[in-house]
Order: sequence, then structure tokens, then C-alpha cells
Amino acid sequence: MKRYIFTLGQANDLAKQELINFLELHKQSKAVLGDDFVIADSQMTATELIKNLGGTIKIAEFLEQRQSLNQIDAEQFLAWLNLNPQTNKINFGLSLYHGQKKDLKFLQGLALKAKKILKQEYKQSARLVVGQSADLSSVIVAKNKLLNRELIFIIYKNEIIIGKTLAVQDFEDYAFRDMQRPGRDSRSGMLPPKVAQMLLNLGGPNRELTLLDPFCGSGTIVQEAALLNFKKIFASDISPKAVNDTRTNLDWLASNYQIDINYHVQQSNVTDLNPQEKIDLIVTEPFMGDARILQSQNNFQYLKNISKELPELYINAFRQFKKITSPKAIVIFIFPIFSFGQNKISTLAQAEIEHLGWQSIKPNFHSPNFSQNKNIIYQRPEQKVLREISCWQKK
Repeated sequence: MKRYIFTLGQANDLAKQELINFLELHKQSKAVLGDDFVIADSQMTATELIKNLGGTIKIAEFLEQRQSLNQIDAEQFLAWLNLNPQTNKINFGLSLYHGQKKDLKFLQGLALKAKKILKQEYKQSARLVVGQSADLSSVIVAKNKLLNRELIFIIYKNEIIIGKTLAVQDFEDYAFRDMQRPGRDSRSGMLPPKVAQMLLNLGGPNRELTLLDPFCGSGTIVQEAALLNFKKIFASDISPKAVNDTRTNLDWLASNYQIDINYHVQQSNVTDLNPQEKIDLIVTEPFMGDARILQSQNNFQYLKNISKELPELYINAFRQFKKITSPKAIVIFIFPIFSFGQNKISTLAQAEIEHLGWQSIKPNFHSPNFSQNKNIIYQRPEQKVLREISCWQKK
């Protein structure tokens, strides 16, 4: 069991809950939840973890905690990095989270002293990699080969948490899966692959569960489920194009990643779903309206109409879910929230869904960014429609 520091991306509420559920942190009394980082234990390697976690940007080995930056000197800095002398120049770096300019200046001064020691005592040429901000991005870390050569410092509750970066998110692979898959549909909207990963991980670490996405669209969720090693994958959609796109994308994924995928995709209205076996986990982003109209400037009447129509669709979906799921099944479901000026209109009819026999499971922490229903909100800067991410368990 190793202790890690997980630094989170922009959707940090969703990323935090992903880690809580995937690592089952309710079983870890010593886990630490910061606003944009988590400290927790895992038996998996950092490389294995980063492939499974959509919301984690960096994973660092937890080294130790100090009361003050002044307790650190250049020799200690080098000892943490544990650099082996090489014939080529060594790149190394540091990231500071929640510090001030003076803190960054102090740490960079230590790094430069460490660089001088390497040159004078070990005849080792070295370069300190710096960025425009106090923390180095995953792109900078990857391109400058800083794995095991970057120290991170997090100032938290008047203490300094120190770690060494072991893995960073593979931004190129996510972009490849998103942009190069053959079946794409801008009309229905496309969930980013890393968000699909986070949603799947809200269902916990068990990959033996039978999974269903009943509004599969172009198949992003089931695509990521295949990469996460879910053994039985079902998908459906009312649209023939969506069904064809999903099949095409899954076959493309199997070919490009050289994996076998046990999947079944069918065209079906959500109210007529009848999979071949009981479903343990449903993860889905349902129909939320025409994505192109939702993003347009003059869509107020459309938003008003669609916000009245969608709740009935969603209630009927949960009614059907009750029939096709196993006992204690989990549903991860996105409800759109539409904005009209200063007003936000939710499409989540919580009381009606609870009446159907579903229990709402709320996040394990508090955040000022939660919805009125106390659920996690996901919204990209350019989007006008908010995604309210809800979790339900069958009563």
C-alpha cells in the first residue's frame, strides 16, 4: 500500500468524488480531502491509477509534511529528488499549490542552489524547468520528462505537504480518443472522454458489474468503460445513427487499442429497454436537446420548451430502470440545468424519482458549487447548459 497525492483538474468536485468512490475512501480514516487535491493510499501503481482516473492531473508519491518552508534546504531538496548522475543534462522542476509569490521565490532559490550543488560536487549538468504559473502543467511535465524529477509543495492548513510526481494525465491519448474516433455527432453533443471516465468511476471500482448506457449517443461512455475493463457492456439509443456510431467507435477502439470488447448495442426507446440480463450499473448522459440550438444566442424559447418536456422523459426512464436492474443497482444520471438570465431551471424531479423506488446518494463532502439539489455540477466555460450529476441506488 502506497500513499499518494492526487492533484485534480478544473472539475475538482467531480474529480474528488471520483477518487472517493474509486478508491473507496470511506474505508480510509487517514485520507485527506483538499479543495483541489486528495491524499490517499492505494495498492495500485501511479501508472495504473492515472489510466483509470479522468479527473486527476498528477499523481505524486507522498514524501512528508513540514511545518514551514524554512525547514527545507537545498541538500534536502536534492535528497527528495534522488537524482542519479547521468552523462546528459538532467531536467528537474517544482510546483507550488496555494502558496504566495515569496514562497515560490524561496523554492526556486532552493532549486537553483541544488542545481549548483549538482554541478560542483557531482559534475552533473542540470536545468530547472519553470512555467508561467506556480504549478507546472501535465503538458510541461510530460514534454520535459519530469516524472520522478518534479517536487510538488502544497500549502494546506499551515503545513507544507511534499511529494514527487510519478505520473501525469495522458492529454494526447484523451484527445486522440475524442477527436479521431470515426463516429461523431455535434447535433446530440459529445461528452469528453475524461468526464465519461469520471462518471463511470462514481459507480465504484468493481469492473465485474453489468453496465448499461441507455442514451449512448456516439458511445463515449461505453468506449471508456471498455478501456476501464468492464466485462459486460450494454448500450442503446432511439437513434439509428447513434447506434451505428457507437458500434463503429467501439470497433475502432478495439482495433486501435488491441482489446476485446464484450458489448451489445441495440436501437431502443428508453421506455422499451429489455436487456438480455439484469443491469448492475447505469451511467448515462440522456438527451438534453439539440446541442447546436442550446449553444446558439437566441434559444430562449427552445430552452423554455425543452425544460418542460425533459423531466417526463427522465421520470419514465427511471421507471424502466427499476424493471431491468438488479437489487441495489446504481444509476449515474446527468440532468441539464438551463439558465434564463439570473434564473436556473432544473430538470431533476427528485421527489417523483424517489417515489419510483430510487434513493438519491449525495456527495461525501460540501462545496459551494453544488446544485440546489446538493449534487455536483459540471460545466465547461463555453457551455451555457450546466450538467447536474446525480447518483441513485435502487431501494
